[in-house]
Amino acid sequence: MIIAVLSAEQTLAARLTADSVRELLPDAELVPVRTEQLPEFHAFLQGNTDPFCLTLRAGTQLLPDFPTYIEKALLSSQTANIGAWRMTKEAGPVRAVGVEYDNEPEEGGYLWRTGLLAKSGFAGRDRLPFPQYMEIELWNRLAAANGAAGLDVKVRAGAGWKVHSPRTPKGQSNEEERRLIRPMLMHQEVVPLEQLPLFSIVMVVHNESPYVPWAIRSVINQSFADWELLIVDDGSEDGTVEAIQTYLEEEYPLSLEPVNRRVQIIRNRINYGKSAGLNQALQASRGRWVVELDGDDWLAPDALAYLQQAAGSADSEQVLWYGDYVEWQELTGGRLMYVGERQFGPPHTASRITAAGHPIAPRCYRADVLRKLGGWAQNDPYNGRLYEDMHQLLRLSPEGPFGHIPLPLYHRRIRSGSITKRYSSEYRKWRAWAAAAYGETELL
Repeated sequence: MIIAVLSAEQTLAARLTADSVRELLPDAELVPVRTEQLPEFHAFLQGNTDPFCLTLRAGTQLLPDFPTYIEKALLSSQTANIGAWRMTKEAGPVRAVGVEYDNEPEEGGYLWRTGLLAKSGFAGRDRLPFPQYMEIELWNRLAAANGAAGLDVKVRAGAGWKVHSPRTPKGQSNEEERRLIRPMLMHQEVVPLEQLPLFSIVMVVHNESPYVPWAIRSVINQSFADWELLIVDDGSEDGTVEAIQTYLEEEYPLSLEPVNRRVQIIRNRINYGKSAGLNQALQASRGRWVVELDGDDWLAPDALAYLQQAAGSADSEQVLWYGDYVEWQELTGGRLMYVGERQFGPPHTASRITAAGHPIAPRCYRADVLRKLGGWAQNDPYNGRLYEDMHQLLRLSPEGPFGHIPLPLYHRRIRSGSITKRYSSEYRKWRAWAAAAYGETELL
């Protein structure tokens, strides 16, 4: 048997796991796997004839009775449609931000048929920016593709293993992270559209190949399925379009027929800027509402469901709906750290929002009002390349009220190299221009 210790970059935790493996399963082939070594690990599996591979997270200490549970799984391995086994024991409820919810079962390891694991593979960081969930993501993906492909092996409380988790830095919350990310790991089936969509989700991306598959996944995993996705690649030079196409081909068989297609990719050979790209998407969109999504961000699974409840009424007077969002700080190596929720409540006026300079998200616009305005403007000092969201709020405000949904519907990734960060000092100049152009003294 192969035993892979995942997240082996956590050196001390990986050593603890490896020591317990050597003691209890001395005949196993032990393979430490750092997160960045996943491609090499998959190549290693493809050339290996051992029928089974057990994966353990670094920090999992096996207890003396653990081998008996492996034997139990192997006894059931003669069932042809079983390709994976998950060692689980029930965990109690968890309290997070004053709300109690049932925790997922504690997982102590996954046993895979080696051929299945080699063929399917764990998701890389571009498709799963939270590598600590790579096993459950693959488990869900296999279940969606093969039906009952996995079997839970129940372990009694206090038996099997102990988990030694690294200390959580002050201000972070593993429970909050888990609550927010686990629902994203489901694998939805995509069915063709049978009518014009209610929502057109628009993305303008430029050199975002490491991020955009996760953003696409957040759209496909929406609990409310009345959507289309329009992606404008604005002159990328890093293979963004190829990354999108490969992801969709490998993960989701989508119809390409114009009438019922879910996803449309528009490719620009040169970079025209954010507003120009949004206008291209608006021209191609068919929904009554247009939702903006940045290529390095993602939607909460129920975002469209809550937006539909608020905006779905034909007589809705709001021209824009937005919600709260969760911030994630990108760290070294692409790791994401939960920062917290950001709220921007009433009064919902464009001048107040733009004066504060804080983004609102998601932004869900009435499509007919956008078209009345001629889309996004490009007559500002930056030609629609910077602060196009704030500019659009000022232009939209005279057309009707804004509505706020006090729920976290969006996830925003904070990157040191993003355009917003690189040009943050320019906002004061843009605000002075906007105050003069629109007579908004509150901006000064």
